[in-house]
Amino acid sequence: NFDQKQFAFMAGHDPYYYNGTAFTNAATGANNLYNTNLSYPQGGMAVNILNRLVVAGIPGKETEIHISAQDSFEDWRTNTSSGTTPNQTDGAIIDVKNQFTSKDVIKGLAVLEGDKLVVFGQNETLVYLADTNINLWEIARDFRVPIGLFGRNTAVNVGTDVFFCSRFGIHSLKRAASGLTLETKTFTREVEDLYQEMVRLTPSFTDQYMN
Repeated sequence: NFDQKQFAFMAGHDPYYYNGTAFTNAATGANNLYNTNLSYPQGGMAVNILNRLVVAGIPGKETEIHISAQDSFEDWRTNTSSGTTPNQTDGAIIDVKNQFTSKDVIKGLAVLEGDKLVVFGQNETLVYLADTNINLWEIARDFRVPIGLFGRNTAVNVGTDVFFCSRFGIHSLKRAASGLTLETKTFTREVEDLYQEMVRLTPSFTDQYMN
């Protein structure tokens, strides 16, 4: 949901939005603005954080996060200033490749507490501290979760927490008295065995689409 519109994203395709009356191709807007040689991000996932549209899962750019300008889903320019520092309302492109401790790609996005962007890899989870000033965005360097996301649709907001599924179980990201922490939901042995069996039997992307 962004600007009172419901957006639908599919990797490799133009996103559409529904305004309550009709569906519109977001990439064909007359007011769209981009950097040279770029176009509307065709990602497979998106979230709204601090009234910016954040898109990831773009084919060929699997470690990049594309962030719109403040209060806009049409403006994707990353530096409209005449200097070396972008204007605070500009958009941005962040490549998280070097933030992952192993070779990984973005598998999902979520928003925690309204101002923290959760970036799920397959094997690891990162958190960015967002700000209305794009120049003040920063990664939470003292917070690394060595658990990734199993299925992009398995991350959901529950109250003030973010619950997600990994290959090992169901987890929640939440704030504790000492700051951010990862809490692992405890299963009985029977449920844990069933969960692991369901993970094992889930078809991979290759099984579903490449054969």
